[in-house]
Amino acid sequence: MIAHGIRFGMACIGALLAVASAAEDDPIAGDAVVARIGAEEVMLSEIIGTMYSLPEEQRAETQFQTLYEEVLQRRIDQSLVFNAAVEQGMRDAPAHRRAMAEAERRMLTDAYLEREIAARVTEVAVRARYDEIAERAAGNTEMRARRIRAAGEAEARALHARIEAGEDFSAVAESLDFPGAETGGDLGYFSEATMVPAIVEQARALSVGQMSAPFPTAYGWHVLKLEDIRPVPVPAFAELSESIHRRLREETIEAVLVELRAANPVARFNRDGSPLE
Repeated sequence: MIAHGIRFGMACIGALLAVASAAEDDPIAGDAVVARIGAEEVMLSEIIGTMYSLPEEQRAETQFQTLYEEVLQRRIDQSLVFNAAVEQGMRDAPAHRRAMAEAERRMLTDAYLEREIAARVTEVAVRARYDEIAERAAGNTEMRARRIRAAGEAEARALHARIEAGEDFSAVAESLDFPGAETGGDLGYFSEATMVPAIVEQARALSVGQMSAPFPTAYGWHVLKLEDIRPVPVPAFAELSESIHRRLREETIEAVLVELRAANPVARFNRDGSPLE
């Protein structure tokens, strides 16, 4: 009995794998009719597919044959109720027709867009976009600097003089009270896109190891020391491919909409139905 159950389970799993690999309208080798409700036939592949679409925990805590019987019975009951609704004319009810039309619109909209995405967002396209990103990044640099933020111009000039006299820039920064003072004013690596413009401007004018004169920003008076300049690191293809794929999907959907809008004139009206002026 146990061996029979194992053989049966393996046969069903085989049928499921066949479902996954077959085209939508292709017959599945080894498939079988497992129930007939009037003229409607329920195939083994449908029941197995439903079973394996259930949460893994639910499948793990229920014996295969028990779960199979439950899914099959539920499928039969659904058809019985459906047939009863059709016999009573509910399929022709205006509300049902509107709901079905809306469901079809959503399904075909999604299917059309997914088909266009599959055709346009290829691995070649993703790789080409990555190459563009890498090429744009080539030659770009980012800087690392330390800063001191003073209470005003006079303090900034006094602190600047202390460092010029031989005190360590980081130690002076750590003796003060401003955000980042505890790390010696280290700003890390930054570029024009990630840092206050006034600081970027000062950093660009410095050589590595050089300190700026005191200068004002919208956040107070500062003194800056340039620590390093390096090429902007470009993440590996594997790190960016997923985000590039998402972006290309978004661009494809927008491109499809632009094309369809251009090819299909649309008349719009005011909320009362009158023509737009």
